[in-house]
Amino acid sequence: MGIRDIISGVSDFIDIFRPSHDSGDRYSSSYWGSSTPTSKKQLPKPKKNPSATSSKKPYTPPIKKEQALQPLWQKPENYDQKACQLIVNCLKQINLDRAESAVEKLREQHPYKTERELARILIVKKSFVLAKITLDQRDPGAFPDKSAKEIIEGMETIQIPRIVRFSAEMIYQIALIYGLPFRYANWEREVLSVFYAALLGDVAIQHGIDWLKFGTSPEKTIASEMKALIVCAIGETACLFYEKRYSHDFNPFKKANAFNKISRQAQDYLRPFNSDAKIKKMISKEIEKAFPIEYHKLCDLLEAKSWKEADRETFDIWLKLMSRKERKVCEEFLILANETNYPRVSLSKIDDKDLDILNNVWIKNSNGHFGFAIQSQIYMQTQNLEDFYQAVGWKTDSEFKSYDQLTFKLDSPKGHLPGFWLRPDFPFASDNKIAIADWLTFFLKYVSTLPVKVMEMDDEDSTIVNSSEPSPDINSDDYQLDIDSND
Repeated sequence: MGIRDIISGVSDFIDIFRPSHDSGDRYSSSYWGSSTPTSKKQLPKPKKNPSATSSKKPYTPPIKKEQALQPLWQKPENYDQKACQLIVNCLKQINLDRAESAVEKLREQHPYKTERELARILIVKKSFVLAKITLDQRDPGAFPDKSAKEIIEGMETIQIPRIVRFSAEMIYQIALIYGLPFRYANWEREVLSVFYAALLGDVAIQHGIDWLKFGTSPEKTIASEMKALIVCAIGETACLFYEKRYSHDFNPFKKANAFNKISRQAQDYLRPFNSDAKIKKMISKEIEKAFPIEYHKLCDLLEAKSWKEADRETFDIWLKLMSRKERKVCEEFLILANETNYPRVSLSKIDDKDLDILNNVWIKNSNGHFGFAIQSQIYMQTQNLEDFYQAVGWKTDSEFKSYDQLTFKLDSPKGHLPGFWLRPDFPFASDNKIAIADWLTFFLKYVSTLPVKVMEMDDEDSTIVNSSEPSPDINSDDYQLDIDSND
């Protein structure tokens, strides 16, 4: 072999790695040009590796019309066909106009709420309506334990088709809460996907929520606690999906891995609720979270100098604080004037931060003229309830003023408001002045021990002083009220 043959062979070898200017694969015939090699020995054409990754997307067969509502990652053998068809039928029964209007109304009623907070309110309200409980004239969060019990009892006669229809509508509404447009594409498929993720997991089936897996039959009954749990589980799962879509601009319904991850989170949510007592406690906490103590209305009333309306709102907040912090359930929502068995609630059960909020909004909007700390300071100076009543203008000579006789203006005596203690529906009988005196004494001394700041206004100058004064120990037996019910 001569030198020329060696050089020619090396040149041919290098040409193999030289990039081609022609379109096509390196191993195609166009890459090699003529079929006749330049070297004496023809190089064999490499075979295409069938396992090599192609740049083209794999072919996906079109979805059949009758499978349009089935997620691609779910196999029909994983669920009961009749149960799935029930969900599809319920989707057709949803009144979309009414569902969309309800979401708009919810946003108007709670303008300060986040998407998750709005969704939680929606889930709880759906539970009440599903259990046929009217909410027109009651605050659901006032007695959450009692409300949870009512929901569970109301679910006893509710059938699965009604639960499915309400839950399907709820999922669609949660999607709207998180910003999706009305009647967005594929909303039916996503609703069905939420049902799958919430109810086809191992935990759901272990808890007895297995109707989507095995179907239903007339002889098979589902406990009322489980029915209530179904609504909460579906609502929580919908929030998990749409939070992901809302916060990450990413559709988890189109990715099997993301779908499976959220499905596992949905099962983790269900895991602790494996008994009737735990389900009831969970529903109670969800109610309390959905309807917390709201201070926005009180702040707006005080800023508008609507003193009487603000005093009434403060009383409503006060009752909610007392009922929620003390876990003894009062049998009646409205506390009547002649109610004698109302549990006397310890003030230590009310968070100091709640008292601080109530106190400061009154002080701020009255320039230090009204507020609990103002009243406490006056009492600690007088050290006598009779003198205190005279100082704040609640009593003239020997007669107490009625609540309607109070002066709801800034030209009233200092500490005149809040005056809801004189309301006839205060949690003691209106003629039981001794009980009110004991209660008020305890409260004013309790406030004096808190690190609450009192604003004192002198012309244009204002100083902040601590309301705490040396006072008797209210933790002693002499100043403790009975916190037990009068059984």
